[in-house]
Amino acid sequence: MGGNDRKRRNDGGGDGNSSKKSRDSSYKQKYHKSHYGSLTGIESGYQGLFATCERGRESRGVGEMYRLLEDCASKLYGLDSDGPPPKKSAYKASDGSDEKDKDGEESEEEELDIEAAMKKEIADLSNKKEKAIISIKLDAQCVTFFRLKPPCDPVEMVAALCEASTKPGMPKVNVIQRLTPVSRTGRATLEGLEELAKTVLEPYFHREGQEGIKFAIRPTARNHNVLKRDEIIQTVARCVGPKHSVDLKNPDLLILVELYKNICGISVVKDFEKYKRFNIRALQDDAEEAERLKDNPPDVKPEAAGNDTPDKVQEEISTTETETKTESKD
Repeated sequence: MGGNDRKRRNDGGGDGNSSKKSRDSSYKQKYHKSHYGSLTGIESGYQGLFATCERGRESRGVGEMYRLLEDCASKLYGLDSDGPPPKKSAYKASDGSDEKDKDGEESEEEELDIEAAMKKEIADLSNKKEKAIISIKLDAQCVTFFRLKPPCDPVEMVAALCEASTKPGMPKVNVIQRLTPVSRTGRATLEGLEELAKTVLEPYFHREGQEGIKFAIRPTARNHNVLKRDEIIQTVARCVGPKHSVDLKNPDLLILVELYKNICGISVVKDFEKYKRFNIRALQDDAEEAERLKDNPPDVKPEAAGNDTPDKVQEEISTTETETKTESKD
């Protein structure tokens, strides 16, 4: 009987390991969603950027991006590495200099000191939560996401990093490659994409005097197979409107559409091809090569260019003159 019971338990429920994995996966998804609001860790309404890196070196890439973004935020917005300047506290912590002389008030001062210390701890925790730059780990290789809080602007920061990468002096990146700014995120459905596009595109295409702008749309999808490329392009193009024209080769503005799982993000950028599609590593490599050639120009061999050296030319002239004189004597 015992053997039959074990057999029924094994055969009746199918693959026990598979059902356990399914339960574990379902639990993880519910846990993640309850804590982060989405299965990606990226909420609707976020702004930030995607950063690609070498496979298997995502952790190092996060460290590199933190250094780059914190330095950029400091230069553009005056932010320190911990984010926005801390809010002014509504209390004044006692340092013993304001002790009262009246009897019976020392205990009250001590109570105020304890209360002030507790408020300071709470304020410090609150300030930590308000960091302007926050990395979000993704369930994908070679890419990570950084949430940027105001006053940080993703498009402005990516443009500044790309421009800095074309000049000497910027810290060398070894892992990070391409950056993609995201002005705002939303749900990765046709309705969510349309709503998001209307919000993000309005300042670029629908204000007074904005007509005849040449644009292009560049969608990219990671771990997403719901929306098709043509659907994305047609939906975003409708939101741009008929007053503007498509120019795939030389657009005035490029609309970047990023889809990752159930989240989509949109930004409007310039100089995409000029900055090698925002590949800061490629920009740095080109800048270093240009500096190297500037300091050590390559030797140009005249023979390779089909030109004779001065000595060889002079030798040929002398030979010709000698032959001419010989012919005259004859």
